[in-house]
Amino acid sequence: MQENNIIDIRNEDGKLVGRFCFETATLTIKLKDCVTDIRYQYGGELEVINRKTA
Repeated sequence: MQENNIIDIRNEDGKLVGRFCFETATLTIKLKDCVTDIRYQYGGELEVINRKTA
């Protein structure tokens, strides 16, 4: 599904496991009890933020 520059990322079972937003250049992935945001910064740097969900 794609709406407003967002692409859903699903596993083989069709479960939503992440999203990529073109507007903010951010990839958000949920794995078990952690959500990881990977954001592209100006100049080519990648910022990685891990957030515990459990």
